[in-house]
Order: sequence, then C-alpha cells, then structure tokens
Amino acid sequence: MKISEMNSEEDFAPLFLQRTQIMKCVEGEALTVDVFLKARPQPKISVYVNDRYVTCCVNQVEPVSTPEHNLYSFTFPIDCVRPEDGGGGGQLMFKATNPLGIDECTTYLQIAEKRKPKFSKFNEKTLFEREFEAAEVIWSVTDMTVAEGGTAWLYGKLCGFPVPELIWLKNGVEIDQER
Repeated sequence: MKISEMNSEEDFAPLFLQRTQIMKCVEGEALTVDVFLKARPQPKISVYVNDRYVTCCVNQVEPVSTPEHNLYSFTFPIDCVRPEDGGGGGQLMFKATNPLGIDECTTYLQIAEKRKPKFSKFNEKTLFEREFEAAEVIWSVTDMTVAEGGTAWLYGKLCGFPVPELIWLKNGVEIDQER
C-alpha cells in the first residue's frame, strides 16, 4: 500500500517513510537517529545494532500532529559512538510492529576515527611537544575574476606541523614570490 493511498479512517500496518539512510558520525561523539513512520494503531519499535537486539521502545514513539493522526516519529540517541557499533560501517535496524503487520528501516553508520589532539604531552623544555601533522587545506582559494592589471587577493587556510610551505602556481608554473 502506498503512503498516499492510506485512508485516515482505516487501521493499517506500519510503513517507514524512509527505508534506508546513511549517517556519518565521529567515534566518541553523540549521535541521534530520527525515523518517521505511518501506522494505525500506534506501533512499538524494536532496535537492533548490527543484527543484535538492543531494546523495545513502546512509549518513546511520538505522534506527529497531522489531520490523519497516523504519523509517528522515533528518536534513538547514542551517547558515544564506538567502533564496536560497526567499525567503519555498522547498522541500526528499526522494526515497527502493530497488530496489522511489521515494517523495517535501516540506518547505516559511517564511523570516522576521532582525530588525535594536536599536542601530545607536556615537555618542560619546549612547553609542548607536538606530533607531526600532514599539511591540509582547511579553506581553499576560490575562483575569482579580476580586471586586467588589477590586484587579486587570494585567501586560504592551511594547517600542519611543522608549518606547511605554500607554493603558488599560475597556469601550472610556480610564481616567483620575490617580484
């Protein structure tokens, strides 16, 4: 049955509005997954992490105000995403049930490693001992149009340690910065 064909007066099995979604997250940070579904009567939702049953949420399914009174939302919070939640690609499955049927939706997690702090340990001689950090463009220079003979102001932002050396190129040829 299509969502648009659902009669507001009849009971029907749960139907998630989005069957799959991909969420990017960072190891060690909090994550909130929201799902929406239509059903009558109100469904209960079971949560599975990597096909392992976690919990059944009966009272956490919230009705969304609509004329049909058949739209519900469910929020599943994760306080601290861990690599065990899927390494580079775990999944959360939500299974909604009511007396008329079952529906499922899956959220795939893409878990990025937490970046190391820029400073490692305290050193009395240098105050801080830094780890080497590869050069990285944080904010790149954008395309611009300049009148012939005019001055072009180019801005960008780099990070890295030791401080990265910036080389400017024009049409693939290094610009002499001495001029």
